Amino acid sequence: MRHILAITLFFAILLTSCVQSDVVLKSSPHIKTFTFKSHKEVPGIENIQFTVDTINCLIYNEDSAAYGYSLSKLLPYITYTGSPKEIKVNNVSWSTEDSIDFSQPVSMYILSQNQKNEATYTITVNQHSVNPDEIIWKEPTVINSNASSFMVATTTQAIYVFVCNPQATNYQYIVYSNYGSGWSQEVSFESEYEISSIATLQNHIFAINQTGTLLLQFDQNQWTTVGTFTEGTMTTLLGNLQNTLWIAGKNTNNEAILLSYDGNQIQQNTQSTLPNQFALEGATTLQTPYGLYLIGGEQDGVAQNCIISSDNGYYWTNILNQTGKYCITPCYEPICAYYDHSIFVMNGFNNGQVVTDNYISNNNGYSWNLIDSYQQQPSTFTFQKGACATVLNNNLYLFNTQASNQKALEVWEGRIRRVDFIRK
Repeated sequence: MRHILAITLFFAILLTSCVQSDVVLKSSPHIKTFTFKSHKEVPGIENIQFTVDTINCLIYNEDSAAYGYSLSKLLPYITYTGSPKEIKVNNVSWSTEDSIDFSQPVSMYILSQNQKNEATYTITVNQHSVNPDEIIWKEPTVINSNASSFMVATTTQAIYVFVCNPQATNYQYIVYSNYGSGWSQEVSFESEYEISSIATLQNHIFAINQTGTLLLQFDQNQWTTVGTFTEGTMTTLLGNLQNTLWIAGKNTNNEAILLSYDGNQIQQNTQSTLPNQFALEGATTLQTPYGLYLIGGEQDGVAQNCIISSDNGYYWTNILNQTGKYCITPCYEPICAYYDHSIFVMNGFNNGQVVTDNYISNNNGYSWNLIDSYQQQPSTFTFQKGACATVLNNNLYLFNTQASNQKALEVWEGRIRRVDFIRK
């Protein structure tokens, strides 16, 4: 009998406790969760996590909403610990179907069903105060004041700039390097060779000599011959894929050919397929994680807007439609860079005039848009012949000679803001 009374008493207490807890829950005016549904005006707002601080009655997000979008008409999705009797936003009665202006902190008043408990939350939707996609540029650095010509090669560790000045019988080279912490002079040497194209393979730097017959490797303070081609000329080092250096050339009939260098010898790839506009004069080479590119160029004196690419080195195709929204302005010798998972094509020449339109592709060159103003070159940048770009450690480098002194070689260093972004 005592056991039956004890069990009955236990369940009575438990039932009473549950009823009391349910009463407390229903009478609580607090917010349980706070989110947003997707909104076309603020991309990604539905993925932002909000912290609900019921002690201090604060709601806020650590990861900021996208920069530049309006927060003035957002509809939050809110769950409560109980069913509110009344809700006011900034002292005005609010219905869950009404959007709220979150461009400034919002006050949300909640009254419980029994009208005995209330709470006022401050809701703050943090938004990037600066554009995280903006490229911030440093003031340019002049690394050489008497550069007749220059070429840039980038390994995984450093950028190398080869400044060349012709002497009475040889060519004087000054090599500058940047390992990510500034520019310094590496070496100075004389060579019988003038280089016409440059690229890297397995962190070694290679170049073609001025006659297009020798493949050279930079070794300490000299150019060393590592390969020869006597059945035509090598015109352009295209880049490396699959541990092979790919080379564009012409045979004795002036027809375009494809060559490769595996670290031992130069071979012609007779089975390769090449489009009609392969390796045009003035085309800019570009290496990306997805393949090699030849961009623009000049054919029979006419600037082209072709984008020729290969993902294996052997087979090349022109992937760009020649008209419509997918095209770039026809140009030769444009500045090209692969930065922030996008291909940038800037300036170049058309009929001797500088092209002012700059383009970006976010899908490996299949379609293009004009570059937004916040990712353009610096306002004081003036495009000159020979200008080029490269990327190291999330920094974008532009190499250019000054408009007022075209022998002064300067380097612009830019960095996309989000790499170092701190929420403000």
